Amino acid sequence: MGKNGALSENVSSYLAGVKETLGKLPVQDIEKVIYRLEEARKKGQRVFTCGNGGSATTSIALADILREGSAASEEPFIKARSLCESIGALTHHARKFSYEEVFIRAMRGQIEKGDVLIAISGSGRSQNVLNAVYAAKAAGATAIGFTGFDGGRLKDTADICVIVPSRSMEQIEDVHFLLGHLIATCLGRMPPQDTSLSAMVSSYLAEVSDILEKMPEDLIEKVVYRLEEARWKGQKILTCGNGGSAITSIHFAGDLMKGAMAPGKPIIEARSLCENIAHLTAYANDVSFEDAFLGVMDGQAKKGDVFIAMDEEGNSPNVLNAIDAARFMGATTIAFAGFDGGKLKDMADICVIVPCRSVRQIQAIHLLLCHLITNCLRNIPAEEVKF
Repeated sequence: MGKNGALSENVSSYLAGVKETLGKLPVQDIEKVIYRLEEARKKGQRVFTCGNGGSATTSIALADILREGSAASEEPFIKARSLCESIGALTHHARKFSYEEVFIRAMRGQIEKGDVLIAISGSGRSQNVLNAVYAAKAAGATAIGFTGFDGGRLKDTADICVIVPSRSMEQIEDVHFLLGHLIATCLGRMPPQDTSLSAMVSSYLAEVSDILEKMPEDLIEKVVYRLEEARWKGQKILTCGNGGSAITSIHFAGDLMKGAMAPGKPIIEARSLCENIAHLTAYANDVSFEDAFLGVMDGQAKKGDVFIAMDEEGNSPNVLNAIDAARFMGATTIAFAGFDGGKLKDMADICVIVPCRSVRQIQAIHLLLCHLITNCLRNIPAEEVKF
């Protein structure tokens, strides 16, 4: 696990790539999005979001961030929802019609003139996302696109398009998620004069770049090696978190199973304790929310497995109870936290603390960590794997 190894270079290169991308973001287009969403808030217009795969979880998180995180004093909440929230509706529409039409069907009877659709597509070429944009514009709604690469067809279709200047799908998703938090932060404290919004956006991006410069790369490497070991030994990886971290934990489990796939390597077995809402709420209702993850873990974790807990301040009782149970079962415990790490830092075998005191920035960087780790797991050289 030497600092001169290929893995160290991969970690440093990934973080450097994100920092470079942040420095090239189109601030003026981001400002346009913020002003349009502020207008929607004041006029009571609804905001819909959509995307596929990792962008689907980003769209769900974005809707939640806009609803809860953009509240300012004496200002109404933004009425936001993701078209990806109902798996029942999506699978029904895909089966009855086609996957290319799922978002059109989900919007039917919902989106109206004056509303806003935020369409998220890394390549800008996903047909169901493009179809949603066409339908939204036909209904008189404003279409906003978040994309990457060259913008694809989305850049020519959306009324406003924020193109992340990167050709890495993982880094594009990182920045899309971060954009949601940036936009919510600006909406939560809109400047009195238009001229200061640009400074607020630039300051936020500079803060994130500074945080990335201070990330504990040696601990990130330890996480990568432990997860690679779990892959080869057939050990299961479980993740959990609350709120935005719950969404990130689901996203990470999916990335570990699919995004970390590599020729000649076993598939990683991973799941989030947050993915079965029926199971989770049943335990929360019948026992307590503080013990909800314990019920979901029952029969899942065993000695040698890996448990990853995500918690911004590191003090959520249900997360602490879960990591304590995982330790008792003999699992390796890993934590992603922020602030000073809270109680979580002393309970985990490895704790990666984001050096920051902003919950939104911590959440955004936790997702970036997930993508960075997935990228390393996919590309880690065989000669560095010794188990």
